[in-house]
Amino acid sequence: MRVVGFGAHNAAIGDLVHSAYTITPPSERPADSSPGLGPLPPHLESLATRRLCGVVSIDESAGTALVQARCPFTQVVKVLAARGLMPLDVPATAGRTLGGAISRTSVGSAAFRVGQVGNSVLEMELLAPSGDVIDAKPDGPNQEVFAGIVRGDGPGDHVIISARLAVRAVPAFVATRQIGFASPAELQEAMGSVIQSGGLDGEPVDFIEAVCAPATGPVMSLGRLVGLAEAPHHAVTPSRYCGSGPTYADSLTPGSTDLLTLSDYLTRWEPDGYWRSARYGLRALLVRKIWPARLRGRSIYDRLDRFWDGPGQGLDQLIRQRSRTPRVFCEVAVPLDKFAQFAESVATIAPGLPIWMAPLQTNPADAATPPTTQFEAYCGLWGPGAHQKTGHNPQAQAALVEATTQASGHPTRPHP
Repeated sequence: MRVVGFGAHNAAIGDLVHSAYTITPPSERPADSSPGLGPLPPHLESLATRRLCGVVSIDESAGTALVQARCPFTQVVKVLAARGLMPLDVPATAGRTLGGAISRTSVGSAAFRVGQVGNSVLEMELLAPSGDVIDAKPDGPNQEVFAGIVRGDGPGDHVIISARLAVRAVPAFVATRQIGFASPAELQEAMGSVIQSGGLDGEPVDFIEAVCAPATGPVMSLGRLVGLAEAPHHAVTPSRYCGSGPTYADSLTPGSTDLLTLSDYLTRWEPDGYWRSARYGLRALLVRKIWPARLRGRSIYDRLDRFWDGPGQGLDQLIRQRSRTPRVFCEVAVPLDKFAQFAESVATIAPGLPIWMAPLQTNPADAATPPTTQFEAYCGLWGPGAHQKTGHNPQAQAALVEATTQASGHPTRPHP
């Protein structure tokens, strides 16, 4: 994949600003003395942002990449990985756009070192409600706007145009190792030990995540950046989970090891949307063989979900009559030392519901904070057939939010 360049980027910004002036003429816009303040224009959603969907430039010597707001992280990963680079972290839901990921709390498996994905942002270009294009940096005139966006509060009155990300040079592969536990409490204790030591059995750890699923029990997955020569015990051909073989979730069996390319590891959950593809039978190998790989991923499941929750709702309910797992969609964060308590509550409220978890360092720049208060367990609870806009079990959803509160945690995204 190629970068789009500044010519195309500037043309897209021109279209965006033109749309803003067309929708809300200067006489109707807020007369603010400071750019970036004031209410949103009434039809902001119709602005021409669709051209802002690529990587503009990469400065390898400076360790930065300029990325447009509607560019999905899957594309960011492919462009950077081809040059031996990656952002500080990539959201585990890699289909999210850059703008969506940095303006709402998003977490990947490197979050135990660098915090949430927004911490990769060095500066941003924004369209203010006044119709002006402004720059926002941590220490500039718009630093409060910048801080609010990367903190996960959303863009508010602004439209994100692009962001300059910090990137780093890395090896071409990721070696993974899956460690099983008898209980969430044992997983919690072991994960805390790995975080504090930065490694396990003399090997460094670059990525940490965990799953608690009925098929495997609690499993901690550790990833290590390696060159191919450093992983001679793995197969010559790295594993891929976007074809007719097993899902990535199926590969997380206790005691197993694996090797993936950097790009495939950073987008490992995207082809099946964690456990989301199970709604359409994609956990079955026969179905995977006949279902084209290009017709998988978040955007495809969004379209299918709109059908099944609309015209196909009756058939979906008939198919799911035997399922005991309620349909919920939650993303929550609880203190890491409360994860076991929360996981046990989930098992009671929603039997069979898988949990994805990554440890999140909440204040990576604050070395003075005691380690026991630095980490949260960021949990994704995505039941079969559930997604953010529709398809929820209200009772189970409310009970999970209550369990989060009882574990001293909080939801990280709006929930119905």
